[in-house]
Amino acid sequence: SIASTFVGHGLKALYDTPIYLDYITQFFNVIGVSIIPSTTLMVLHIIGTIDLAVAHHICFFHQFRIRWVFIYMTFWGLITAFSRVLYSGWGAWHEVTLRAPHYIIPFVLLCFVMKQRKERLAN
Repeated sequence: SIASTFVGHGLKALYDTPIYLDYITQFFNVIGVSIIPSTTLMVLHIIGTIDLAVAHHICFFHQFRIRWVFIYMTFWGLITAFSRVLYSGWGAWHEVTLRAPHYIIPFVLLCFVMKQRKERLAN
């Protein structure tokens, strides 16, 4: 399910979804960096490609080789959830809870993989 989420978001990023461009522009404005539209588009395409690569790894690699993917997904899920608050203000706090599966599911999977790894190494 989390791989499907990342595929969907990756494809939306590669199709230049306007709200995603706005999120990136707002992020750079908040940190005080001026960014031109072509650079924003390039950043969005990089993000979309990474999202697709991460989803691919989740589906096709062995669970003991994808810990870093779950770590990435957890943090990226948090970042993208909080980007709604950054863009719209604290009135959009519910967007973070609505997107909780985007960071909670990878975290739970990471805990599961780490537990399995620990048990495998103990045996």
